[in-house]
Amino acid sequence: MKMIKKYREQKKISQRELGRRIGLSGQYIAKLEKDENANPTKETLQKIADELDVSVSELFEEEKFAEDIQKSVIYDFLKSIGYVVTDCTTDETNPIIQISKETSKKKTNLSSTFKGNDILNLENDILSYIEYLVYRHSRRD
Repeated sequence: MKMIKKYREQKKISQRELGRRIGLSGQYIAKLEKDENANPTKETLQKIADELDVSVSELFEEEKFAEDIQKSVIYDFLKSIGYVVTDCTTDETNPIIQISKETSKKKTNLSSTFKGNDILNLENDILSYIEYLVYRHSRRD
């Protein structure tokens, strides 16, 4: 939740001071800012947002934008090499995507369904491959 740090620094207050104002430790605020398994409650997020004069959704704004951009790059890459990506999510807390490709030689359909952490692992693997391709291409120049 890097946005907490951004808004806290704009207010020119320390982690310790923010924590004191809302009844938490500065160490807990540091964990939140670094995404270290802090798992804040809705009430805690609301207290932080109120103290920083922002909405709770603004605390997640940058992360959501970055995540959406990353997914867009990955899905566009998969589509560019002939795969169909279908979002089968019915519940925001349990994302499900299906990736399929019809092979022309055997007229078979290759299909895999990914859920939750499997999606993150797939996205990380694809991003690593894209980074490798970019590096390899840059070495040619």
